[in-house]
Amino acid sequence: MWRKFPKRALIRALVVIALVWVLGCGALYRIMRQPPEQFGHFMAKLPGPVPFLLFPFETLWMQARAGACASCDLSTRLLVDEARKERLGAALCFDGAKGIRWC
Repeated sequence: MWRKFPKRALIRALVVIALVWVLGCGALYRIMRQPPEQFGHFMAKLPGPVPFLLFPFETLWMQARAGACASCDLSTRLLVDEARKERLGAALCFDGAKGIRWC
């Protein structure tokens, strides 16, 4: 009377769901690597909290937006002098435990 539960169909369904999830993560990661304007335009079209609930959003975001900053890397920073409205270039160093300092 009772039919056996089809294990093969369950396994196929789980594989399809896992594949769709992995492809969705890859697509979201690729979109996150785009400029902020394009990413915002894409995210505005998604319904509510769907990407935050279905995918590891924070992990993908931290990987997509991570920079490569090593100890004593120089970075230039443009400062606007309020009095003269001139742009001045100033060099900053990242020095590990000491943090960011003027070079």
